[in-house]
Amino acid sequence: MLNLSQSDCRNGGVAFAAGEDLSLKAGYLVKLNSGKDLVLPTGDQDLTPYVVTHGADQGYLCGAVPLSSFMNARVVLDGTCEAGTMLVAKGDGRVTAYTAGSAARVIGVAEEKGVAGQHVLLRPVSIGVRGEDGATGTAGAAGAAGAAGAAGRDAGVIVIAKNSFASVLADVPSHVGYIVWLVFVVDSYSWEATHGSDSRDEAQYVIIAEDADTVTLFPMGGINGGTVASTIALPMLLPLSTVLVWESAEVVPGLVLGPTASDGASSAYKVLTAASTSNSFVAQGCSYLTILTLSGGDAVVQFGGYVIGGT
Repeated sequence: MLNLSQSDCRNGGVAFAAGEDLSLKAGYLVKLNSGKDLVLPTGDQDLTPYVVTHGADQGYLCGAVPLSSFMNARVVLDGTCEAGTMLVAKGDGRVTAYTAGSAARVIGVAEEKGVAGQHVLLRPVSIGVRGEDGATGTAGAAGAAGAAGAAGRDAGVIVIAKNSFASVLADVPSHVGYIVWLVFVVDSYSWEATHGSDSRDEAQYVIIAEDADTVTLFPMGGINGGTVASTIALPMLLPLSTVLVWESAEVVPGLVLGPTASDGASSAYKVLTAASTSNSFVAQGCSYLTILTLSGGDAVVQFGGYVIGGT
């Protein structure tokens, strides 16, 4: 039987009055306004279910066809596209190729290559607009613990700016293993490469590492006749690579480490030397260290006393 409730429905082309001048808008996407007139969209989120086939001036009947995946259609293209490119609303009645991140409404898929201004053949598709972002999910489980870091230096080792030594070790080609003194005079201090006397207040250090900007200093103690107490009362770990001169071929506990002149360098510069007795050292009253134990490339050392009989 004839379904009378559908008697006035039809498929194919439609005709509505133009709600604005559409006389040159064949191939443009349009929508119905509240007055049942065809008008151009005002943004890329507008629903535009029709494409103009016969344009008309405002107030006159305008021909259009509904967009449906059942049939392809030709729509004016902005920019270029390749066959298979997803086309989205430009916002003015034209379509343009989709770009990543675009939120424009999807219109269809190009069925041919297109250039700007072309009435490109496309297949309309029905894809809903992007919904609101979902709620934030629960935090994931904590990751596995990272690898343990390298062992740090013992407390008491200090790192200071290398420019503090610009005038101290200017003539020394390699700083590691050289001994420097922090000299205290009337509430001020300065770094020196020369041991002044055993009556000055001097704190004695050996350089154990350096980079482009800093030097790492290991405290050896104070000076016998001054008022600076020993700064290394507890055993500490010292890299053996810091010892530049070994007077004994055998590296054993009990050796003492102290200052001697560097071979081929000015006598003002002292280097860390390992010897069997402190009588081998120069610089009267300076501190020396005693090796307690050895472990790989390091030695556990402790303040051993002051040089007596040095020069």
